[in-house]
Amino acid sequence: MQDKKYNLSVIVSYDIDDIQYLNDCLATIPSGCEILLIQNIAVSDPIKILRPDFNIEIKSTTELNNGSVLIQGCLWYFKNGNVNNFSFSRALNSAIQHCTSDWILKLDADERLTFPKSLLDSLKDMPESLGGLRCKITNWSKHATMEASAAFMSDSIRLFRNNPKIRWKYHAHEEILPALTLHRFLVVDSHYHIFHLGYRDDKQIIASKLIRNFYLNCKDVLDEPVNVRNMQLLYKSLTALKDLGVFQELKESFNVNISGN
Repeated sequence: MQDKKYNLSVIVSYDIDDIQYLNDCLATIPSGCEILLIQNIAVSDPIKILRPDFNIEIKSTTELNNGSVLIQGCLWYFKNGNVNNFSFSRALNSAIQHCTSDWILKLDADERLTFPKSLLDSLKDMPESLGGLRCKITNWSKHATMEASAAFMSDSIRLFRNNPKIRWKYHAHEEILPALTLHRFLVVDSHYHIFHLGYRDDKQIIASKLIRNFYLNCKDVLDEPVNVRNMQLLYKSLTALKDLGVFQELKESFNVNISGN
């Protein structure tokens, strides 16, 4: 880990379909942060760009007008359904190696912060026993069984201490809580709020992400077949795909026989 220079490192990941959201996401990040921007897209020849251990390859560093620094990197991402060597947690854990701050915040490009301006100052006074802060996520949707533009709430630990013991787990729907629990760090609720806009995307974009997550969920089930969490997420992926009417895309992408019943 490098010498600490910033109070907060923000890891922002995006797919090729999320580029439209990226600038607005960056605009909501408090000034004076370190921003690590990583791509989760299929490049034409990933082997020439990235090392096989999923470390970030730094391409450029840009000083932003608000006093933040933007570190651009790239992560290998699966293409044509080949996810045998990919894991979101593994990729994000590699990104942590480039974070120089005491605290880390993880965002997707299709998310927006509503954090108060006092965020950076508040992090300075956090006790050493505190490992993570749980944020409220508002998800906006216009698809599946939900009414147009309906919103539903969820919780997620997005803000956590930069500590070598704290790393993400799971190939899809990565979580930081298992590491915090294992090493007995405290986790508390916070008033920090994130708006997620991705469920408002085109139906096919959402379907492609659900198919991707389904395949990665299968890997999690194979890794830990008795973990109820993995089975629940696999079921949710299949249910969402059924609601969208895209089981055929699932079969075509991964050549598996899934019944619609």
